[in-house]
Amino acid sequence: MDEKLLRFEELRLQPGQRLQLDISDYSASRDSSTLLGYNQGQSIIVSTPQHNGAAIKVTKDTDVTVRFFSQTLNGAGAFKSKVLHSSTLPYPHMHLSMPDGVVLGEVRRALRAKVSLATAIVYQFRDEPCKVPACITDISVMGARVERLPEYAQFDDNHEITLISRIEVSGVDCTVRVKGIVRNVSDGKQGRILGVEFVEVDDPTRVLLHGYTLSQMLDFAC
Repeated sequence: MDEKLLRFEELRLQPGQRLQLDISDYSASRDSSTLLGYNQGQSIIVSTPQHNGAAIKVTKDTDVTVRFFSQTLNGAGAFKSKVLHSSTLPYPHMHLSMPDGVVLGEVRRALRAKVSLATAIVYQFRDEPCKVPACITDISVMGARVERLPEYAQFDDNHEITLISRIEVSGVDCTVRVKGIVRNVSDGKQGRILGVEFVEVDDPTRVLLHGYTLSQMLDFAC
């Protein structure tokens, strides 16, 4: 697997780094946060996520899974932590415990996971919009292997498509829409197989895909 286990300090993340938090016992899908700073060996300081314009209430010792994507590191990372302190003054922020390690996966040589994920493919065929069911059997942040397409579905190399799937990461269900380009078409035992390269993936979607891929391979044990 192309991932590393690093100390948080080794990442050298800068204040302003966007984060996504999975907060235990909180019902929102995934909460946006920002790295404010950290004290080596002590705590990581992040902005408190907001809901309906107000900071959410988080108690001490609440479990938090933190995910991020860094252009500088060319990778996505994840680690488990706990809330050490939460305050609204002088602005809503939280101190999180330092993790034992951060799982960092490089996008250049992306982690891949074998899956069985139902998906819908939206595409144009002869200037007509089409939508067909399929199954993703292999996925990474860079692309996917798609199988079990209906016989009537027609695709060519470089065909532009959109994959729509529902995935679960840390108990949270999310709908993901990813644009892709068909790079190869082959025949398998259960019909055509598409090799799809993802394109125009924004950072939140990239983090979500990486988190899903990792969740299929390990239990975020850091």
